[in-house]
Amino acid sequence: MGKRTIHETQKYFEAFAPVLDVLTVGTQKRLPIQAAPAVGSHTPWGAADHVRTVADGIVDVQTPGHGGYWLSAARLEVLRAKFPELSDSFAGFPWFEEDCDWAYVALAFPEHFDAKHLDAAGKTLEWIKARAIEKQYINPETGRTYKTNEVSK
Repeated sequence: MGKRTIHETQKYFEAFAPVLDVLTVGTQKRLPIQAAPAVGSHTPWGAADHVRTVADGIVDVQTPGHGGYWLSAARLEVLRAKFPELSDSFAGFPWFEEDCDWAYVALAFPEHFDAKHLDAAGKTLEWIKARAIEKQYINPETGRTYKTNEVSK
């Protein structure tokens, strides 16, 4: 099968939207939000070898080399309402990598994190915003460029 045009891809997702949990960001359709990950699930960092449910819709996922958090569509909607300047995560929604993006998850759902983690999350977010002013971020996996105004408002 040949490549689909953008219009064909949009029609494809619209046709299956009733049976898939599809996240819509503005007018842009995103890939379906998968079910909560389990051991062996594909993640942006490889196959998950450790999975811990933090709360309903918040899952801590680790692979041999990296990890982060996965959010359900409902949790992602709450996070985006609290951080409207965040247009995407480094690994791509609904994934939040463990080095920086995790801070958004912790600060969006503070009732599920202890004081030590919340303090670290606040410092991490300050660091992210300061660095965003200095330069642009480029996700090496997707090539997506994060412009300073997307993070530093």
